[in-house]
Amino acid sequence: MSPSSVVEYKDLQEPTRNWIAFFLFGLINNFAYSLMLSAAKDLIGDAAPVGVVLCADVLPTFLVKLFLPPYLHFISYNFRIIFNVVITLIGFQVCAWCDSVAMRLFGVVLCSTTSGFGEISFLAMTALMTRKTTTGWSSGTGGAGVAASGLWYLIRTVCDVSARNAMLSVSWVPLGFIFTYYFLLEKPPQLVEEIERASVASKRLMRKIFLCEDDSTIDEAEVEKKSLLGDLEADSKPSQPDGAMMVDSDGAVSSSSSSPSSSEGIPTCNAESEVVAKDVSDVIVDVKEAVGRKLEERVMHNPKFRVLPIPESLEDIFAQYESTDIDPKEFLKLLSLKQRVSLITSLLRYMVPLMLVYFSEYTINSGVTPCLWYWPDIMSAKDAYTLYQFLYQCGVLVSRSGTACWEMSSFWLFLPSILQAVNLIFLIFVSVYHFIPTYVILFIIVFYEGLLGGHVYAQAFNAISVESHPLVKEYGMGAASVGNSFGILVSSVVSSFLETWLDNYQ
Repeated sequence: MSPSSVVEYKDLQEPTRNWIAFFLFGLINNFAYSLMLSAAKDLIGDAAPVGVVLCADVLPTFLVKLFLPPYLHFISYNFRIIFNVVITLIGFQVCAWCDSVAMRLFGVVLCSTTSGFGEISFLAMTALMTRKTTTGWSSGTGGAGVAASGLWYLIRTVCDVSARNAMLSVSWVPLGFIFTYYFLLEKPPQLVEEIERASVASKRLMRKIFLCEDDSTIDEAEVEKKSLLGDLEADSKPSQPDGAMMVDSDGAVSSSSSSPSSSEGIPTCNAESEVVAKDVSDVIVDVKEAVGRKLEERVMHNPKFRVLPIPESLEDIFAQYESTDIDPKEFLKLLSLKQRVSLITSLLRYMVPLMLVYFSEYTINSGVTPCLWYWPDIMSAKDAYTLYQFLYQCGVLVSRSGTACWEMSSFWLFLPSILQAVNLIFLIFVSVYHFIPTYVILFIIVFYEGLLGGHVYAQAFNAISVESHPLVKEYGMGAASVGNSFGILVSSVVSSFLETWLDNYQ
């Protein structure tokens, strides 16, 4: 790995507004997903177990994450943003206005589809930035659970608003994608070029529709764009006072004076200034190379930041292109579908802990907590379920926001995953035998459950960001998210039977 492949503008600085932007991306993307789980009792009542809502909320996400990553680089980020906004808005409206359980579940499916599509898209986008954006995304996804469950509890329980009006009152949230992506995010060159191409294409389409122009017509948008770029290039050149010396690329010296006589009596070149300019240029190159060596040593010699092993079948093509400036998306297009799928094997060290921790915590949330309340004089089981969800999401928010303070390599990801499985078994026994004397202890355990789940999620994707090869980091960030979705999918099936069994047993 050469320094040139490591050092980029994004490695040297990242504006704070991008952390805020990715926090909002995570918040908005997971808001609908979390809201549907908090509103599960209101959506289906007693017509079906809560696990049915969980299944409708996770199955589309899992399918999107399973099949779409190998083709994701063919889809522009502009399309992904607009698609998520439109489909999520439709999903909210279906859940609000339809009375049948089947149609409400269809609305949940629509929101789940955009949630999965958004997760793999924004995680892939973090590969174009620094790891600071990964922590912003993780914090935002944790905040989504708190915002969704807390807001739903406030509107439905405290303010006593109907389920339909409550759903309509939060349906505007997906519009935040547009503001965040197009106005708040400071985009890298790849995204800027993508937006420019989309703008030119849309103008061409509008002229074809309304002005009946064909492709042979001069593209005024392109002419305008070139003219604007030319003006900007001219404006970017520093103004030179009369008599100032200019040195071209061939080393020839000329005067910037507009008057032929203005150069008379003025030296045509200063050898000392040339030496200073050369020294400054050398210093800039030396600094970049030093930063590159520092980052390379951090990756190659610290086991915490080791690079993921490349499958043997792909070693030749990686060796051919890793020292070039090829764009990661173009590199992925050179790989066959089988080769792109084989890259997922190197991600199993992250995906397996994600599967285990999410299976355990979502089985708790959907299969155990609906039957985990035996103090009816304090509050109803329905209100207790909503409160459990809120406490769980608070734990997720705290742990995901703490990623920047404590980084963990992939080797340690299994420990909190195993602890979450122990948590599941313990709470099943509590639900059956009711041996915990006070509900405060249950609240603490549920909060602890959220801490474990949020910690594994944040640390897993932070580790991928650090350990992945630069050419496939964007692909890996999106593909690895199928691990948690698979765990949730299995838990939705298990929790449906588990909730029914616990309810009948009690």
